[in-house]
Amino acid sequence: MTCNARRRRLAVMLIDLDRFKDVNDTLGHLVGDALIKSAAQVLLETVGNEGTVARLGGDEFVVVVDEFEHRQEVALLAARVAQALHRSDLVPKVDTQVSASIGVAPVPEHGRELSTLLKNADAAMYRPSETDATSSVFSIRSATSGAAREVQLGIELMKAIQSESAQFMVDYQPQVEMASGRVVGLEALIRWNHPALGLLTPDHFIGVAEISGLSERITRWVVNEVLCPDSSVAPRAARVDIPVSINVAGRELGSNALPILVRGALSRFGIEPRK
Repeated sequence: MTCNARRRRLAVMLIDLDRFKDVNDTLGHLVGDALIKSAAQVLLETVGNEGTVARLGGDEFVVVVDEFEHRQEVALLAARVAQALHRSDLVPKVDTQVSASIGVAPVPEHGRELSTLLKNADAAMYRPSETDATSSVFSIRSATSGAAREVQLGIELMKAIQSESAQFMVDYQPQVEMASGRVVGLEALIRWNHPALGLLTPDHFIGVAEISGLSERITRWVVNEVLCPDSSVAPRAARVDIPVSINVAGRELGSNALPILVRGALSRFGIEPRK
């Protein structure tokens, strides 16, 4: 697929360790200092090359996230950070149960200077946890078991796509004309053959794909799978004289990448486009 160049965007992620004061007050400053060092190391490992980590002071850290395209990518990173910090073993042999509250403010919607972005991220941190696509500033509390499962599924989905392994397949659902009973179209539906969870239908992972910014890559796979005449799974748009439809995320409909993808695939597989 020919994609548009990634639009460089920035966001500031403010992270506050919950209950850090309790650790300091009950277990002492030496344990508190060890906790801060361990949390910093966890942050560095979790964020990796997706951003820059710094300590503001006390129990507050900041991550400057760059080179992201979709806001959902930052939401997934924030969820991974929350999950990574939701633990009791940050200090060896000492039970220091902590979690994290995270506020995120993107550039330029909520400022261009660091002080403004930090102020807005701090304000977002005290809102109820939410990561939906309707808000440009958002917050994430310590990871619940459901959020942790969603984050883990997103990580596994990304690995499955990057590995290009045979974990995905397409089922074709017939579209039937009620009056005649004639099949007038097919709907291509992706399935994920998860190595541990078995065969997953789209309702189990498409939401995660959209949050993690992977939906466009899944669309690319489906388009090529449907049009490729060499695939062993029938029917194919290249073999049958019947419309085949695919599902795409709402935001892809307004993207220039989608028509480029479709035109390129039709040309590559020698299929004549028709209305």
